[in-house]
Amino acid sequence: MKKAVLFVSIICFLIGAAYAYPARSTTASQMHIGELLTRVFAASGGQVEGYFVHNWSIVNHTYMPLDELAKIGQNLNASLGIPDAREYKNSDGQQHVYQLHGQWDTSTAVSLILTSMNLQQQPQTVLVIKIEREASDLRGITDSIEKVKNTAAQAGVTPQISACIKGFRNDKIDVMERNSLIQRMFASVDAREVEAFRSDWLASVSGYSPLAKEYISTNGKRMNLQVAVHHDAYQKKTRILVGSPIVTIEY
Repeated sequence: MKKAVLFVSIICFLIGAAYAYPARSTTASQMHIGELLTRVFAASGGQVEGYFVHNWSIVNHTYMPLDELAKIGQNLNASLGIPDAREYKNSDGQQHVYQLHGQWDTSTAVSLILTSMNLQQQPQTVLVIKIEREASDLRGITDSIEKVKNTAAQAGVTPQISACIKGFRNDKIDVMERNSLIQRMFASVDAREVEAFRSDWLASVSGYSPLAKEYISTNGKRMNLQVAVHHDAYQKKTRILVGSPIVTIEY
């Protein structure tokens, strides 16, 4: 099992590497990515456990002092709006880190992290914004994505947003049922398959839906959707993850 988990992790890393490509826009529909994910998950018939929104952007190629990171972080929080944020600072001579953590509500954790690294090849300052909601509903997913996007834009960077919904079904489905389920989920947004990994216990399928404007490129193909379905033998459930442009949380 450890080897299988490692193999899937490698597959996910290779797929995730495509996220380094810049996001682009189509001229087709304007469906918000939050609506796209919500529609795809609804087609699974599963129960929601929560969602995750993440941004990772390069601010600049400068090794910035900690007090400058703190100033940027505090200014950005005016947009992100973490109430009573807990502040953390750390410096070891080669890396400065400034963090703000807090809750929007009892179910939603929010973090803003600025890291400046004195790398030998080229210094680099990175902005990470994370929103994680643990709840049985998808309330606020579209607003959360927009808030992360707007906060990143306030820093003068190109937002690199990934969003995921996690949930489950209280049953065990066989391989044929699992494939049929993913086909229904893709069909709900007119998505076509681009890449896939399938085994007896896991299916991870990436694709492209023309209904959303954002996408990334991988091997010359557009991608803005990934669905992962696997059986949780311990909990006796079928786990379902839906992400755009890819699933970035562990499974």
